[in-house]
Amino acid sequence: MKRVYKLASYSKTEDGYVIQLDGKTVKTPSGQPLASPNKTIADKIVQEWAAQGDEIIPDSMPVTQVLTTAIDRMRDRAAITKSLLKYLDTDLLCYRVKEPIEITKRQKEIWDRWLTWFDEHFESPLEVTYGIDALTQDADTHKQIWNYLEALDEYYFTILQIVTSLTGSIV
Repeated sequence: MKRVYKLASYSKTEDGYVIQLDGKTVKTPSGQPLASPNKTIADKIVQEWAAQGDEIIPDSMPVTQVLTTAIDRMRDRAAITKSLLKYLDTDLLCYRVKEPIEITKRQKEIWDRWLTWFDEHFESPLEVTYGIDALTQDADTHKQIWNYLEALDEYYFTILQIVTSLTGSIV
């Protein structure tokens, strides 16, 4: 897409800090105003848009992408929460190899600290398997994580959703 604007800026409104290009509000793919919840994020997004050359390259604007995702995907938050909860039973950190022993040791060395953190934070240890059999984590753990996800604001929730899908781990 060709760059047709000269000035990237924002305007403080009741919706937050609305991103503008040449004074016109930037819209998300669903038609919502691209509005940041705070000035720091708005500043970063304006920098991303201002840094574009003759061609707009969306992949070079990660903060814009995260905010756009947060705005547009929050309409179906319950479905996203359900898909995130599936990671409890398929979490990469819970599926280990028995051999080669070097990889087994490396998995333990790197992944166990995150499982320990999860247990300490949620008071709920996750099961680990050394095979391909599917795990089903405790129902109380699922409920606790559901409540945790529901308490996150849409921006933290969006970032968690993105990181979980990239890493294969909700932990």
